[in-house]
Amino acid sequence: MYAFVILVFVIRDFWFLQFHSVLIEIMELSLKHKMPHLGECWWGQVFTDVIFANIPAIYIGWVLMGKLNVRKYDIFGMKGKKSFFEWDIWHW
Repeated sequence: MYAFVILVFVIRDFWFLQFHSVLIEIMELSLKHKMPHLGECWWGQVFTDVIFANIPAIYIGWVLMGKLNVRKYDIFGMKGKKSFFEWDIWHW
């Protein structure tokens, strides 16, 4: 949980952090046959890790960034866009 609070200050994009959180859990699920210490049941990873640890940690970091006036980024270019296809990420 604490790693995601610190990661919020490094990445500074809320939706990218959510994507990163889910991606890490998918990687753990796909690598547990190679690394037995990653072996959890799939629902334990989804509910315990993502919902009860990563999302609150990202939210706490996001609130801290607001209180400390840290600049927030928009990596996907979603701000002010109405459609998924208008995001700046598709026009680079």
